[in-house]
Amino acid sequence: MSVGTKTCAWVVVANGALAKVFQSVDGSPLELVEEHEHPQSRMCQRDLHIPPGGYTEAEPIHPTGTHEEEEILFAKQLVKHLDACHVKKKFNKLYLIAGPKLLGYLRQEMRHHTMLQKTISGEVHRDLTHQLLKEIREHLPPTL
Repeated sequence: MSVGTKTCAWVVVANGALAKVFQSVDGSPLELVEEHEHPQSRMCQRDLHIPPGGYTEAEPIHPTGTHEEEEILFAKQLVKHLDACHVKKKFNKLYLIAGPKLLGYLRQEMRHHTMLQKTISGEVHRDLTHQLLKEIREHLPPTL
């Protein structure tokens, strides 16, 4: 959907491993339009970056990634995707709902995407990814 003269708000509800993108056009009820998963953020530290076929007994286990690195990578991927969608005029207002840590990563990455950054109309510092749409809506302004 191209925005045109309509107000199209996207609401991103995310944690370090999951992002749900909801849309509201001219104040319509929110509807889910996208979901993005980053399962590496949920993996056990030991399982991050295991070579194909696993380690042999002769090889010590030296994971190269951490959960924090995976969450930063997910934030970068998400911002890059949101920027591409903004360039395609899929939305003109953006609301971010995420835990403080992920929200910080998203903000840090958005510094490189100033046009996307200008669309941010609000932020909520809470992880609501597992909440019902009704609870998510209660954390947003009455008019999107």
